Amino acid sequence: MINIIQTDIIEVYKKGNYVCIPTNGFVKKDGRAVMGAGVAKVMNDYIPGLDTHLSNHIKENGHKTGIIYERIISFPTKPVYCTNKKDLIKQPKFESKYYPGFLSIVQLILCKIFILL
Repeated sequence: MINIIQTDIIEVYKKGNYVCIPTNGFVKKDGRAVMGAGVAKVMNDYIPGLDTHLSNHIKENGHKTGIIYERIISFPTKPVYCTNKKDLIKQPKFESKYYPGFLSIVQLILCKIFILL
C-alpha cells in the first residue's frame, strides 16, 4: 500500500525513510546530473554531491529507476531527448533534430511505465 502525504521531503528523509525524487536524466559537461528545480533541487541542496551520484547511476544503468544514494530513489519523468519542439517547456533559440530531455515537459506515460515496473 502506498501512503501519500504532503510534507517536507527532507523531514521524511531525516526520519530514515526512503524518498523518491523525479529526475530528468541529463548529465552536464562537468559530469554532474541536472537537478536544478523542484524536489530534485531541494534534495541536491540538502545533500551536496547528489547530482554526481545520480550521474554515476545514469552512466552505469541508463536513466532508470534506482537507488542513487542512501535511501534516495531516482524516478525518471522526462525522456533523454525530445524530437518534437512543441513538447518543450521553453522554446530554444536553436533548431535541432533532437533537444535535451530536461527541456521537455514531464511525460506522464513514463511515470506510469516506471510505476508498473
